[in-house]
Amino acid sequence: MEATMKAARVAKVPRKSKTYGEQRYCADEECSTRLSMYNKYDKCNLHKGVHFPRLRGHTKHLQDA
Repeated sequence: MEATMKAARVAKVPRKSKTYGEQRYCADEECSTRLSMYNKYDKCNLHKGVHFPRLRGHTKHLQDA
């Protein structure tokens, strides 16, 4: 009987989540919502405002339709 050794790769340790401080509240004067320590914004989702991501690729122009 032969003695063989099996090896496994060492898995990378996942990166620690970035935190932005504890006990933070929404910056809006009339809001008392407590923010998550993982929320990088200074306002809650209700007061943060709408953000549309940049779209890539081709878009159909109204003139071509």
